[in-house]
Amino acid sequence: MLWGPGQKSENAQSRVWIWLHPCMAADAWRVLTSLDFVVSSSVQQTNGTSSNPPPVAITLSDCTGHLCRMHLLGPFSHQILADILYPPGLLTSPPPSQSSERLGDWALWNRLKEYAQGSLFPTGSAVGLVCGNFLKNRPRLKLHNRNWLVSLPTDDAPSRAYKSVALSSTQFANLQSQSAAFYCRLAQIFDSQSVCQLPDDEIPILLVQNATPSLLSSKPLCVGWDVILPRQISRRPSRVLSTDATQTTSSGHGETEDWQTPVTSSARDLVVACVYRGTRVGGVRDQLRWASLSTEAGGRLDAFPYLLWPDTPAGRLVAEGVHLKGNTKRRSRTRFRAVVPTATEWKKLTGVSVTCGGDPVPPADDNGFFVLRDKAMLVLVLKRLLEGDPRACLTVDHLSRYHPQLPKALFLVKLEVLGRGLPEPRSVLYAPRSKKDVEEARAGNLTLTKTGSPDGDFPVLGYVDEGAYSFTHGLGIGLGFLGLAAVVALNSAPATSSHSFREPLRDRFKVILFKNAHSSLLQCAKLSLVI
Repeated sequence: MLWGPGQKSENAQSRVWIWLHPCMAADAWRVLTSLDFVVSSSVQQTNGTSSNPPPVAITLSDCTGHLCRMHLLGPFSHQILADILYPPGLLTSPPPSQSSERLGDWALWNRLKEYAQGSLFPTGSAVGLVCGNFLKNRPRLKLHNRNWLVSLPTDDAPSRAYKSVALSSTQFANLQSQSAAFYCRLAQIFDSQSVCQLPDDEIPILLVQNATPSLLSSKPLCVGWDVILPRQISRRPSRVLSTDATQTTSSGHGETEDWQTPVTSSARDLVVACVYRGTRVGGVRDQLRWASLSTEAGGRLDAFPYLLWPDTPAGRLVAEGVHLKGNTKRRSRTRFRAVVPTATEWKKLTGVSVTCGGDPVPPADDNGFFVLRDKAMLVLVLKRLLEGDPRACLTVDHLSRYHPQLPKALFLVKLEVLGRGLPEPRSVLYAPRSKKDVEEARAGNLTLTKTGSPDGDFPVLGYVDEGAYSFTHGLGIGLGFLGLAAVVALNSAPATSSHSFREPLRDRFKVILFKNAHSSLLQCAKLSLVI
């Protein structure tokens, strides 16, 4: 995620914050600091004023551990924040109608509270506020449902209806009544790596919409807000005259002007306030499961790099078993719920294991495969290919002539189990030979005892990356990768080859078979492309 405050016309400098996954932060820091026009803040402090930086330079500062960023996801996340956030000292009265430079853009937030969901706002919307204590207006009892969002109508106050019309970028800009001065002040608070020193119960926060293109297109109800606030805040105590045997009390002595010990309760108080309103708290595993199965891979961009990207450096390290030991009880990849197939299994999809007459799939090296992410290629070619469109009758030779690396591509698919069973990680995906195989698989009668060697009888299409039972669908679902060369070679195979279909062209990849790693039963699942 990236955010930057508005730049003043008289200021030639600007600040930009970049939030990175912890697994890629070290590599990104090393790459950025290796550039000539990038200067690290630690280097400047070491050299002092003797070094003359270039006139146009970028100064990097590591703020890890200073700021806290929390995701609020789900259809009720916007209204939960609207019920929690209030200006300091005004919790018993309505928020102010006008914004002040010291408290933030409360006029904008009051207008945004009238909308039902966070997905109705423009992508990348940000609101800066100075809030009071999050626990002062929490419910007395913890709520296990969210019926409090729907207020019951009375004679005096009818039931409140939230707006469900999307807010355009122009309308959002017109609602902003706060100048860039407050955001520059907020940037200075976030920029300082020391403990924040704020009076009373003020808590500076930044709300950034956590929408991605994949979420907005597939699961808009999951779009919420990212709450960014300092971890440590020092409070100025009220002026109290202390008296003891060796100190005389007077108006000029005994006043405590020192800042208190840093407290780290702001982020914790926000979590407690959300939990008392029916929010469920999750960690890294819950986020990865949400990004993969709960959103049907819609939030996969938030799960980099341990999920759904086997071609990333982290995915290759996990696949090659660099961090694995034979005597480990709990492997590092299962710790992140990202059990990916090994490199040898991926090479089956890009190697010479699948042939098509005179068009063998070109062999791939150890790191030759990659994930196809081009949306135009997915919609115009792969979607038509899986649907059986005659315009997408390609061969491996066509792929090689278009681009030499294209036969090594993998693409993401979704599986919906038609019968019993769950697609576990590292399950093998096969193509059925006829309708009889699908019928036997749905009945639970297609096992290895009848087929002997499934790799020899059924062509391998891909592997499952993640799978579990979905309470939303009421059946088992999974996410996996198919080899583009394997699908194209099988689609263009002649009728005389061993890997041939006896079905119409449109039904070839509608239903496929899968086999778990610890089972001999072949089961069927409906296949759909994830775009």
